[in-house]
Amino acid sequence: MVCLVGEDRISVNFLITYWFVAYAYWLVFFISLRFLGFDLNALSYFYVLALNLLYLILLSSIAIIIIYKSGLELSGKLFGLSVIDPCDTFLYSGLAMILEIILVPFSLYLIIYDGCIESFVLSSLPQFIARAFPRIIVPIIGILHWTISGVVSFVLLQAFPYEIAERHIGSNKAFLVTLVLWIGLYNGLFYVLVLGLPLQVTVLGEVIDVIILGIAYLLVYRKVRSIIGLLIAYVFVYEAPVKACIYYGWGRNF
Repeated sequence: MVCLVGEDRISVNFLITYWFVAYAYWLVFFISLRFLGFDLNALSYFYVLALNLLYLILLSSIAIIIIYKSGLELSGKLFGLSVIDPCDTFLYSGLAMILEIILVPFSLYLIIYDGCIESFVLSSLPQFIARAFPRIIVPIIGILHWTISGVVSFVLLQAFPYEIAERHIGSNKAFLVTLVLWIGLYNGLFYVLVLGLPLQVTVLGEVIDVIILGIAYLLVYRKVRSIIGLLIAYVFVYEAPVKACIYYGWGRNF
């Protein structure tokens, strides 16, 4: 049992507020989807971008307040944005885990769907990006979009809250709390369960996301204390929409 007193209690209260804001921010959006009949796929890219950037700024601002109130020094280490051991960072974050899990199956698809790979890859093309931009810059927008998504998901919703929680409730409890709260936000699972919305991915896709992006990513982060390699792997290896954007904009028919 962890006994919290003084500054520890203040920091934990701020962290609770941080997660409350993280969840409350999207509540109006998902309620609108549920009761006003908004079509998620029909939303303007610029509307989605504005929502994501505002969320990033809001969480970053609260994070800075927490750091200040906790008497900590503002540092990239608290956000997983430093590399202590480059070898470990990219070994654990990239090649050892993600490439083996994702690239091998993807390579098999290239063989199995030989001649039909275009339709297979483009099935993941995010239409809200393809509609909004000339084809040639769709890859750039796709990379930027999922980089922002990765920063929010892994810097602000994994690395930072884990670092703060670990200082006050211990490593194992911090891991469990961060993981559970992250799962509720990724793919909007909390709002799906509470509001009865359809899941935006398949059940299998959700399970894979939880295992790889949740459990595995957080375990690797706890080992290497850097989110940079994980972020690179997420954008360029894990996310099928990014590969679809690149193929669509700069592929063989360009």
